[in-house]
Amino acid sequence: MVHFGELLRDWRTRRGYAQLKLAHVADFSQRHISFLESGRSQPSRSTVIRLSEALNIPMAERNALLQSAGFAPLYSRAPIEQLTAGLDLFAELLQGHRPFPAIIIDRAWNMYAGNLNAILFFQSLMAEPTDLPAGKPMNVLELCLSNKGFRPYMENWPQFANNILAYLKREYETDPGNPTLAVLINEFAHDAGRVETEPGVTDLPFNTLNFERDGHRYSLFSLLSQVASPTDIHLGELRLETFLPADEATRAALLALDADIAADQSVVWLQNEGGLNLAEGGSEVA
Repeated sequence: MVHFGELLRDWRTRRGYAQLKLAHVADFSQRHISFLESGRSQPSRSTVIRLSEALNIPMAERNALLQSAGFAPLYSRAPIEQLTAGLDLFAELLQGHRPFPAIIIDRAWNMYAGNLNAILFFQSLMAEPTDLPAGKPMNVLELCLSNKGFRPYMENWPQFANNILAYLKREYETDPGNPTLAVLINEFAHDAGRVETEPGVTDLPFNTLNFERDGHRYSLFSLLSQVASPTDIHLGELRLETFLPADEATRAALLALDADIAADQSVVWLQNEGGLNLAEGGSEVA
């Protein structure tokens, strides 16, 4: 097993921290950080946790850091379908965001669930609407990149691609071992339709996602939320992305769509490899 001091030095280097900076952020002395990295001092469990928080280390890697110091893992990794309380919470949030679209994704934009508003609205904006996958989550950004997905109808593709690329790079800095993030960063970085654009002056304080199809134009912005203090690795990966209309025409279109959705058709779960089943009308899991 890799020594704690080696792992600590590796994470400190990844974050671009000098020993002095890490000592300041974690409220230790530089001498103590030096002794921990050299193996002259052994950390307590609380010290490992404080250093993990200071370095913003992903939960799975925090477990590895704890084990390297001789402690039991702190964070669970339950199969996602067993996270009943967390999934019920997300289901309520999805339903509560109606009449507007909302989805559940992970760090790499693999989609696990959505309210029916999101499923129907975004299906209508795809060049070739896809069936919901029965064996694994559907990657939203792959659908954005594909000419069979959203891309032909996305008016502000270069701006969107640049914004997503910057976001993905920030996420990868936090989770450098995530292979899906690495693939997405490469695809967006080398996309032929992405051009370097300077931020434009707008009358809105946020960037929007703009679509145009069949003479209809839609403009939305989104918010990303996650559990603030998760103790399970899978739950900590999940994010709630909620979409809101950026203009009155889009608001009217989303309200009209919602009027056609029955109250018991609120949430759609996609099955993943852990066994989460497709279910309409609730948050039940197998």
